[in-house]
Amino acid sequence: MRKVWIVSSVCASALAVFCSRGAAQYLPLRSQDRNALQWNVLSWGYESMMEDHVRRVAFEYNLRRSWPSDPEQIARRQADTRARLRQALGLHLLEPTPLNARVTGTLDCGDYVIEKLVFSSLPGVYVTGSVYVPKDDSVRHPAILCPHGHWRHGRYQTEVQARCIGLAKLGYVVLSIDAYGYGERAPTGHREAHFLLPTGLTLEGLQIWDNLRAIDYLLSRPDVDPSRIGITGASGGGNQTMYTAALDERIRAAVPAVSVNTLDGLFFRGIGCACEVVPGILRFADEWDILACIAPRYLFIPSTVLDPIFPVARAREAFLRAKQVFEDLGVADHITIQHFYDRHAYNQELREAMYGWFQSVFRGKPFEPVPEPPGVEPIHDFAELRVFPEGKLPADARSLTHLALSAAKRYRRPSRFSSLQDWNSYKGQVLSVLRENVLDSLPDRGPIPLRLKIVDRTSFSSWDIEKWVFWSDWDVIVPAVWVRSPNPRGTVILAHAEGKEQAVTEGWVEQARKADLNVLAIDLRGTGETREEGRLLVQNNLIIGKPILGEWAWDLCRAIDAVEISLGGSGQPVYLVGNGPAGLACLLAGLLDDRVSGVGAIATLGSYVAKDRYSVDGVYYLPGILQWADIPHLVALLSPRRVTLAGPIWPSGEPVRHEELARLFEPATSAFRLKEAVSSLNLTTEARFPSVVAHLIH
Repeated sequence: MRKVWIVSSVCASALAVFCSRGAAQYLPLRSQDRNALQWNVLSWGYESMMEDHVRRVAFEYNLRRSWPSDPEQIARRQADTRARLRQALGLHLLEPTPLNARVTGTLDCGDYVIEKLVFSSLPGVYVTGSVYVPKDDSVRHPAILCPHGHWRHGRYQTEVQARCIGLAKLGYVVLSIDAYGYGERAPTGHREAHFLLPTGLTLEGLQIWDNLRAIDYLLSRPDVDPSRIGITGASGGGNQTMYTAALDERIRAAVPAVSVNTLDGLFFRGIGCACEVVPGILRFADEWDILACIAPRYLFIPSTVLDPIFPVARAREAFLRAKQVFEDLGVADHITIQHFYDRHAYNQELREAMYGWFQSVFRGKPFEPVPEPPGVEPIHDFAELRVFPEGKLPADARSLTHLALSAAKRYRRPSRFSSLQDWNSYKGQVLSVLRENVLDSLPDRGPIPLRLKIVDRTSFSSWDIEKWVFWSDWDVIVPAVWVRSPNPRGTVILAHAEGKEQAVTEGWVEQARKADLNVLAIDLRGTGETREEGRLLVQNNLIIGKPILGEWAWDLCRAIDAVEISLGGSGQPVYLVGNGPAGLACLLAGLLDDRVSGVGAIATLGSYVAKDRYSVDGVYYLPGILQWADIPHLVALLSPRRVTLAGPIWPSGEPVRHEELARLFEPATSAFRLKEAVSSLNLTTEARFPSVVAHLIH
């Protein structure tokens, strides 16, 4: 059961904590007892808390930013935004290598030809695609890149083929490539790609890299005019269009269709896929800032009025904010927006407007819809468009998993610590990075009042119980249950990944009480009474630059504040125990707060470096952490405090075997050995709560 829980917990829709946005369901201490204590604390459910929180953070980030009006200052701002965007996407980790482009076959379609293309965007990364080429070879043609987005059939999709064919018939060379996980690249993986984050890579960045290399390819063709390069895509393809055009000034005109929004607008339904997540982007840019980086080049934004994902109001907001930069550069006519009556679609009416925009930019014609040429007949037998026989990539093709595995091993981290001087130096560096880079600048508890409130007192089964609420951030409340021991040996703060009620039903509270500990069981933000859908919890927090693990760690630090107030600063030890990703949050909180006497992590991730594959949920992954530390190194920095890792798992979700523990956690054991605290570190394959508590209070 442990393996099943850990692979699909916290952020999977199958589990109760995140699967419903309806009325809270409160589980009694003992379900057979009608009079059993109900563990709800809040008078009303607050399931919109995390959405409200990320919106507030986004607003405050944007409030501090504005664009200059001077052209030279605009250019500097654009350069800075591009540099930070490249860093956030992980593009700084990638280097161009030979494209090795080749055409494996052609299809004669009358007035144009489809070339079956493959090139290498990275060593072992084969990018397959279709090049639509007009038969008129008397001139050099403008060229358009068409990223396909999340259409079910990728570049084979009827709507994608239609715009490629239409453009080719109008005299454009058009390149449509398979994204990761689509078409002939289906085995490479796509949606569950958060495992790239600890390496510094992102799926969005890898897709943008493919697009940049696709532009390299187009510019290598003798039939392409290098001064007339465009790009267009819809939805996820429009997202790629926006970022690619912002980064690559070789692109003269861009048409991101049904994709422009504000990041605040996207929080309502959440970023749809890992390929649209740019970690920490709101720390330096919103979507209108990215659009402004396209100025003074040409930008047309088609939007549909019935689009539930990219509503008109938000699209217009992004457009109007970006337009100000175009106006300040004296090119107000280089940006425009049009709205169409449809849902989330790139229909013929939108395509005809797009044709008109490119004809205006590249051929000097008035901007008006251009009728779709006759004979736009997509190929319905997708096998005809395959680049490789049977649609199989070469045997040495690398998937996202391969890229993550090799990138994870790129960085040199200490395999062990040989001196206290080395350990102290390393600890200072890693803690600084955690606070400022990986977890964003954590709030200062000084300006944020804790406002601890006891909302109820009761007794149950000889327990004296208080129900608490305290404020972890300006807009984040934490409901908790406090069970006081008559003769406490310390206090344990319980952070169950599914909320405090589950800590009760699994016996954690009762077992901790039997160990003579005060118990504070809390709902980490986004769990329990403030539960949020797991996908939103992970991806929205990544966008604002505050990974949920870091925010959970902060909740735990604030919980210690609450305990100290209740006990009047007794000086007794405080322990943190959590499971799954909440266990990893406990480790982080221990690093951030010296008041923590010991940490227990049950069935949590033991390393970000997989043996062969990745399956655990995205909630675990901290962006860029592997440049400085893996999880065993974080454990090492807790020395000499008491730490138990009970039943750690690999990124595959499989348990770390007994014979693997010593090698995996050698950095930690060497640090505890240096501190003469070997007995303070307990590594076990048994994920049992009683043994965790027993070791902590030993």
